[in-house]
Amino acid sequence: MPIISQSSLVNCRPRDLFRYFSKPSNLQSSSPMIPSITFHSVGPLLGKGQVIKFDLSYSMFCITWTSRVTKFQPFEYFEDTQLDGPFRHWVHRHTFEESGEKTLVHDEIEYEVGLGILGQIMDKLVIRYQVDRMLRNRVDRATEKFAVVKHSAA
Repeated sequence: MPIISQSSLVNCRPRDLFRYFSKPSNLQSSSPMIPSITFHSVGPLLGKGQVIKFDLSYSMFCITWTSRVTKFQPFEYFEDTQLDGPFRHWVHRHTFEESGEKTLVHDEIEYEVGLGILGQIMDKLVIRYQVDRMLRNRVDRATEKFAVVKHSAA
């Protein structure tokens, strides 16, 4: 099962960065232009058990995605799991680790495309790039608010 992992050292405390990343409105504003993201209904802050439903809109089609926050420890980590959407399996873990006056924010996405060989080809040609781009975009937008010191991907 593929795993995409990225880490960034951000010039702020974990509490502040966690608050930023746990607001769905920040996810919407920090997403790439394509696909655009539209939430159906979601509260102002994430919490364990919360269901999030949104649309990813590409120019010719729209994908509806539903996930649940399955783990949530304020200021340390949260995890969301796809309930319904384009993947056979999708778990996204966000962790926030204090590093002096900075925060090491780490994203790990474990996923399975499905669709056999076609899914494997789509993963290599499009999906991995799109997911990596989404994660980088989130960090770029956070940079507008906090200074990113170091970024790495695996």
